Amino acid sequence: MVKRAFTLMEVITTITILSLVSLAVLMSVDKIYKSYERSKTLTTLNLQKELLSSQIEALLSSRVPASLITYDPKNSKFASIFSNKSYPIFEWISFEKEALDEGDYSSFLDMKRCDISSLSLFSPDTNLTKVNERVKERFSKSGDLFSKDEIVLIFSGPFDDGGSPFDKDFKNFYGWHQSKEKKIIKIKNSSQTERFFIKNKPFEIFEKFYLCSSAYAIALAKDIDKKEECIKKLPVKIKESDLLLFYDYRPWKKESFCADPNSSSKAGKVTILSRNIKDFKIKTKYESILFEATLFKKLKTKHQISLFTQKVIF
Repeated sequence: MVKRAFTLMEVITTITILSLVSLAVLMSVDKIYKSYERSKTLTTLNLQKELLSSQIEALLSSRVPASLITYDPKNSKFASIFSNKSYPIFEWISFEKEALDEGDYSSFLDMKRCDISSLSLFSPDTNLTKVNERVKERFSKSGDLFSKDEIVLIFSGPFDDGGSPFDKDFKNFYGWHQSKEKKIIKIKNSSQTERFFIKNKPFEIFEKFYLCSSAYAIALAKDIDKKEECIKKLPVKIKESDLLLFYDYRPWKKESFCADPNSSSKAGKVTILSRNIKDFKIKTKYESILFEATLFKKLKTKHQISLFTQKVIF
């Protein structure tokens, strides 16, 4: 029996069907891969979002509330976060929360045992030597930090916020960007554990106080001076969309963060908080702080996935 050969039409039809099947398979595989890439990217962004929110909450939970400002380095302007103004960089003074939680100081004065005439204050369960050692360890410093004015005192004020942000003289409260530091009380340790002395007599004294050793700043890399040495020393090359944290600088000593493009007295250190941040903002929400950020990630398909996050900080 002789087997009949395929006709040309049958061959063409077979090739066409196989091509269509192959194309359908390829399209299906491509769709699966794109779906996998999107899913993987979203998972990564969600993890990044949670980590960033946790870091911001930990940082801002130890702020002196009234000290939080928004700063515009291009025009050398700053304003309280409680104003209607919003600039690219946010700064605040942090109190010694770890030392407080560990019982190194109580943050309260015994007003009956204070003697303002001799500039002597008494704070029960307060050991400034322990506070000094803790801050030295954190910032890799040495010596008596109180004598260097690296640890200072801010009275809580009548509203427990460290000073009224609505006061007309607010810009002269903390020393921000070469301004005065009227709310900063410089202190010195004594041989008596719970007693210490103030170097500059305050206008008012309150029972509660904050011990502060550093200011902090958050900024996108596009808004800072990337040529500064502290930026060059980072382990990776900085991108415009990197969110940076600056610390270990003291505005009451006329210092600004180490990559401030508008300062001649730069100090401190820097680290990368997060990458691929399109924008961010810190604003007030009633008596709390609201942190907002948009994270993004480019796909291999040249498309981009964005993820918005919010965090309320009390």
